[in-house]
Amino acid sequence: MFEPKAPTLREAKPAWPNVPKAAVAGLEAVLGIPVLRGEIAWGGYGPGASFIVDLADGSRRFVKARHPEHTPEGNAMLAGEIAARRRYPFISKVAPAFLGEATGGDWQWLIFEYIGDGVSAPPWTQGKLRALFTALATIFVESQDLRVRDTDPDPFAETLPSSSGHWHALGEESEARSEFLTAFTDPDAATRWLEQCLPRLRPLQSARPRMSGPAGLVHFDLRSDNLLFRRDGSAVLLDWSSTCIGPLAIELASFAPSCIGEGGAGGDNLRALYERSIGVPIPDQDIEIALANITGFFAARIGRPWRPTMPRLRWVVRQQLWGAMQWAETLLDLPPLPRLRRDDLTAA
Repeated sequence: MFEPKAPTLREAKPAWPNVPKAAVAGLEAVLGIPVLRGEIAWGGYGPGASFIVDLADGSRRFVKARHPEHTPEGNAMLAGEIAARRRYPFISKVAPAFLGEATGGDWQWLIFEYIGDGVSAPPWTQGKLRALFTALATIFVESQDLRVRDTDPDPFAETLPSSSGHWHALGEESEARSEFLTAFTDPDAATRWLEQCLPRLRPLQSARPRMSGPAGLVHFDLRSDNLLFRRDGSAVLLDWSSTCIGPLAIELASFAPSCIGEGGAGGDNLRALYERSIGVPIPDQDIEIALANITGFFAARIGRPWRPTMPRLRWVVRQQLWGAMQWAETLLDLPPLPRLRRDDLTAA
């Protein structure tokens, strides 16, 4: 399990009293019921506006919004979720019920059911993992009629570039490497580690467009903070802003770091559960390529400046790299990741 535990600092989310009256009025117009009060819905690592609202009829809703003071990345993510919910309505089979959109002033709302009795992870159990992979299998089956044409844009071109950035940048760009090395207690040891690993990782990063295993709709942002479990044990997947059609190996490799880092299960066990749920094997080569790309994504970010509005982001990026490397070290025959710093997780 990754140590230390997450910092207790909170993200700079807007409070309900600071929501403009016009924004609240627009929300109420769609709800058809006055909002009595709202409280910040904590979760995730960004500063986005998200609330649990109490309505005059005694019910509750979960809402989140795009607004002018949000980060461009955050607003883009919400736009992505709006697009996904419109394009893939079957998502609601494994996600909170989507109850509509509202606009008030320069705020745009998404409205969802409120899952008040939801159970979180960690702690992980075999039951929770089986429920998660059952949900992913549902999405896999539902999305089999969707096809990515050769002429469609590569959905991972920006996030997981195959010919530049990530491991390629750490091998070629001194500024990227210097930033990376600041995350380690012994930069010299990290330099030696990088030189040993790059010949294995860079070709796999380049191979990402050539993955040939099973594909379908992937969530592509699966972590424990994007999951709940209903009272009946079924999994609920939250925050579909990054969803796209892609290889299932990428879905698995992007979820595994969180679960491994939280002491849930090892990568090989997660793979076996996933394959059993979908009834299709995932080729070894796809897993290797996916792991190289996911580790590169986090490696390129572990040394970035600490952000006071997102005070736990640096911690979770390091947790994700650590978790991913636990699996990659065995699967790709890599040396152990050097020790990451702990003294810079809560300040610049």
